Amino acid sequence: MKTFSEENSTDVIDVIVIRDTSFAHKTGLAYDTAGLTCYRVLEGGTLTEITLEDITTLGTYEAPTSAAHMRFKELDATNAPGAYEVHLPNDWFSSANGHRWVYYQIKGTGLDKCDVQCQVNDYTPQANITVSGTVGTLDPGNRIASPISLEMFKSEAKTFLFGPKIDSDGNAVDLSGKTLRMVVTNQSNVTEFQVDGGSISGDANGNAQATVSAGQSAAATDDADLPYVVWNVTDDEELWNGSLYIRPAQKGT
Repeated sequence: MKTFSEENSTDVIDVIVIRDTSFAHKTGLAYDTAGLTCYRVLEGGTLTEITLEDITTLGTYEAPTSAAHMRFKELDATNAPGAYEVHLPNDWFSSANGHRWVYYQIKGTGLDKCDVQCQVNDYTPQANITVSGTVGTLDPGNRIASPISLEMFKSEAKTFLFGPKIDSDGNAVDLSGKTLRMVVTNQSNVTEFQVDGGSISGDANGNAQATVSAGQSAAATDDADLPYVVWNVTDDEELWNGSLYIRPAQKGT
C-alpha cells in the first residue's frame, strides 16, 4: 500500500487494510493483540520497532506518545472488515528529517504482512483552480497539479483520505458542510461510479474522506488506472485528482 503526505504534515490519520494468510480481511485486532508488531524506517534511517497504542475516538487525531509510537484501532468490523485507522507521529513528516518516504510494516501470527510506504512530498501551496463544466468530465486542460494515486482490491470497501487542501495564503480550506463528490471514470471519460452523499465528507481543516463501497469496486473495471476527481460541488471547485487502480480480487475476498 502506498500513501502520500506533504512535508511537515501534522495530525495525519490513515486507514490501512490487514488480511490473514488466506487474503481474507482480518477483523478483531487491537493495539495490544498478542504477537502483533510494527516496525518503521525513514529514508536513510534504521529499522525501529514501533509501539502500538489505542485510539480514544476514531476520526479524531490523538498524538502518539513519541516518534516510536503509533495509534491503531479497528474501524468497523461489520461495515469495513479488515480496515484499521492509524494515527501517525508528526515527527515522521518533519522537514528536519530530510527524507522522502516513511515505510512501516505490521505483522502477526496468522496475518499477511501489511506493508505501507508513505511518500513525503515537498509542497509549495498554490492557488486553487476553479473548473467549469459538468462534474465527471475530466478534461486534461482542467486538471490540477500533483495527481494522487490510489489503489484497492476488486469487491473491497475502502475509505480514502485526502488533504489538507491549502489556499493561496497557506491556510486550510474549510470543507465542513460542503457537498463533495468523487467521480471515477474509465479512460474514455465514461463514469464508472460516483461517491457522494454520506459516503464522502470534509472537515474544517481541509481534509476529506471518501468511502468506495464493495459493490462499486466490484462493478468497476479492474487491472486498469481509472481517472478520478474529488469535487467541491458547493463551490464548483476541483479539490484533488489522480488515478484509482483496482486490483483483481484476491483469494478470500
